[in-house]
Amino acid sequence: TLRRQVMISSLEELLSKKKVDSREILKDELYLDRLGTKIEISFRRLSYERYKFYRKQAMDLKKATFDMDKYRMNIILSCLVDPDLSKGEFLKSLAYDGEDPSTINPEIALSRVFLAGEIVDIADLILKNSGFKTDPFRDYSQEGEGDSEE
Repeated sequence: TLRRQVMISSLEELLSKKKVDSREILKDELYLDRLGTKIEISFRRLSYERYKFYRKQAMDLKKATFDMDKYRMNIILSCLVDPDLSKGEFLKSLAYDGEDPSTINPEIALSRVFLAGEIVDIADLILKNSGFKTDPFRDYSQEGEGDSEE
């Protein structure tokens, strides 16, 4: 019908004006309890192509398992812009006394500057800003267990 054609045309026009650009840099705040303050991080949205690629990398079809840590790490390392975890001088500054600074890579850097829960929060923030309402691979069935008050 004519009305349907107009609606489709309007939708196409709207979508073409609001193209997804995974190169766009977004900023958001993350509260770090251990520092008692919010920090601003910059990141790019996760493109659908990268999402599929990282999802495949994290799957082991033979064992029917999914490596959530690998999935989150890949998302963060590919999308996080600031802090820049690939800067040579920054990486060297994260070496412990007596440790060869050249062995520090972005994955090690991530775990040295953020706590485990903060890493999960950063991945969730990137996913949320990439159109996910919730982490598509997070097991929400276990959350809240043992939290009941007696």
